[in-house]
Amino acid sequence: MGRKTFQSIGRPLPGRTTIIVSRNQDYSQEGCTVCDSLEAAFELADQALKPVFVAGGGEIYQLALPLVDTVHISTIQADVSGDVLFPPFPTVDFTLAEEEFFESNINYVYQRYERSRLVTRP
Repeated sequence: MGRKTFQSIGRPLPGRTTIIVSRNQDYSQEGCTVCDSLEAAFELADQALKPVFVAGGGEIYQLALPLVDTVHISTIQADVSGDVLFPPFPTVDFTLAEEEFFESNINYVYQRYERSRLVTRP
């Protein structure tokens, strides 16, 4: 996740390895690893041999889309204020593989997109 997203959460997420992407080479957070690029974060995360999830914010999502094969999106059914948006999606590079509606205190739609096999990553 990006530094601003981490700061909005305020702590490492429990039960997970938290890697923060920041251009500030002096930035550090206890219990987290900081990388200066998304590529470096992916290289580090791949060493764990576990699924890797990108947790925002908007700029990190934009940088990650060309690099990922699967996109999980939960869209809440509520109006919220904010100034950071997910990049335009879906794109022709991805196809919808799964969709499910959930009723909760805030209803939401979960969608899983897979990269189209005809598209090659950079």
